[in-house]
Amino acid sequence: MKPEITRLPVVQDKHFSAEVSDYTLVLLPLEEFKSSTKPLAVEYAMLNSDRLTGNNRRREKILLRSNFVGWRNPYFGKINGFRHDSGMYALWNDVLVGGVYLAENNELSLPHWGQLHYAFLDETHRGHGLYHFLVGLLVETAQSWGLEGIVINTDRVGHPEMYQRWGGTYHSSHPKSGFRVVLGRIHHLIYR
Repeated sequence: MKPEITRLPVVQDKHFSAEVSDYTLVLLPLEEFKSSTKPLAVEYAMLNSDRLTGNNRRREKILLRSNFVGWRNPYFGKINGFRHDSGMYALWNDVLVGGVYLAENNELSLPHWGQLHYAFLDETHRGHGLYHFLVGLLVETAQSWGLEGIVINTDRVGHPEMYQRWGGTYHSSHPKSGFRVVLGRIHHLIYR
């Protein structure tokens, strides 16, 4: 039986995906992932980073800024363990509406485990199950890389519980205020 989250972060905004005061780590073994049972609407397509170009590459930065307040960090190729097929994207009628990144390395230094980075979704496309499909594509990619699991670090309302429903296990929570010190020690594990 998987442990449930025992200490929930302080919620500043109760809306799903709003920021909370803590970072929560969830471990998702690939063989435990529960894929979506709903079909993907025909207007949507899933891509990897090899095929995202032009206006969609610019839109990617806009969506990252709208999903992560103060986002300025370069991402493409700057995450430690980033590969040419690290980005998973959702397009609606050929327009980028969401994405997530996979790295071969993780902040816990677990061998054969990757890490999910920067999950983002256009506000108007939430509630259609797109993120579940994106994580499913990420899991397939991780399997093709020979990984065993994915480390997920989130600071969003409802995400730890969502990842647990999809097969993840709660690992730990850390206040953001103290996490800057930890981040300084593990920065080399996350960024190139």
